[in-house]
Amino acid sequence: MLMVVLGHSIAESIMYHSPAPDLIVFGGAWIDSVGLNNIPYNLIASVYMPLFAFVSGVAGSGERLRITWPTVARRAKQLLVPYFAWPLLAIPLWTLPTISKDLGGWLESIARMAIDPRASTLWFLYAIFVIQVLAAVVTSISENPRFLVLSAVAAIAVRLFLTKNYFGAQDATILYPFFCLGMLERRYGFLKQKRWLWAALVAYPVTLALRWPTIVDVQRWWLAPANALLMRVPRMPGPVAQWSVDITQYLAIYVLAAAGIVLLYNLYRKMPRPALEFQAPVGQRTIGIYAIHYHLIYALLGAGVTSATLLFLISGSVSFILTLGIERVPVASTLLLGKPARKWRTMAPGAGPGTANGGALG
Repeated sequence: MLMVVLGHSIAESIMYHSPAPDLIVFGGAWIDSVGLNNIPYNLIASVYMPLFAFVSGVAGSGERLRITWPTVARRAKQLLVPYFAWPLLAIPLWTLPTISKDLGGWLESIARMAIDPRASTLWFLYAIFVIQVLAAVVTSISENPRFLVLSAVAAIAVRLFLTKNYFGAQDATILYPFFCLGMLERRYGFLKQKRWLWAALVAYPVTLALRWPTIVDVQRWWLAPANALLMRVPRMPGPVAQWSVDITQYLAIYVLAAAGIVLLYNLYRKMPRPALEFQAPVGQRTIGIYAIHYHLIYALLGAGVTSATLLFLISGSVSFILTLGIERVPVASTLLLGKPARKWRTMAPGAGPGTANGGALG
């Protein structure tokens, strides 16, 4: 969650400060091609949403490779209710560009959110629910891990032919393979093996080199040799060779994100216990922080706070504090956080952080 807040803070700060008029859409924010040269932002954006999906897969599945339909029903309450409830607050608080001040525009925005979740900054909640439905369908057919892997490969292929994001289809097919990776890790724990760590250490810089020129519209020296090699394959027609380049860079998106996940996952496992206990409360309140921080970023920009560091620190900490308050109010917690209200003391004596009433994204 901290990576998401940091990524959005950097992105919005870049947009505010950049003098370039040519805007492109990237990572859900409007950012210019000059600003996208920001190295920290590119590194974060290459992995943070797939990482979110991976964590949801780890947390949302059990020892069996199965997502049950009762689980899907619970996820509908935990994810879709907050997804549609938060825009109610956007009428008096209007800071999001996708919500209009007038009632008619607000209702139209709700309708757009139902059809295409990219009309909302909370699109990830919708996408994770769709992914849960897909996983329930797949695992109800077979719990064989090979079948799950096959479904993930199919999602990668299907994404190539999707031109619209109706009902989150594009978002779900992009993130579904990483959710499956999380399910497989929960069941088998294979990513802890050194061979996967070494594979990630090699794959990450290689695929980052392939993807960087498409993430940032600036020529990079390493792109020319790769394209030249693919375009000069003997007896391969020019269009086919160009298609090979496009497919290679498309697949590099998934490999890059998967490699980043493996590296961050193993780094997380090496963190000392005090650090894990410190960040656990943040992980338990992902929906609240996710929903609130974007409002705060826009409000802070309007107040003249444009530093990415300050945007991150203020929006992250204030959204955490506000979530603590919301989860104490039964109606607000149910509607905005998708879970029952927390009492002031919910942990039994001796229980550690993270054992009570965790977040709902998993």
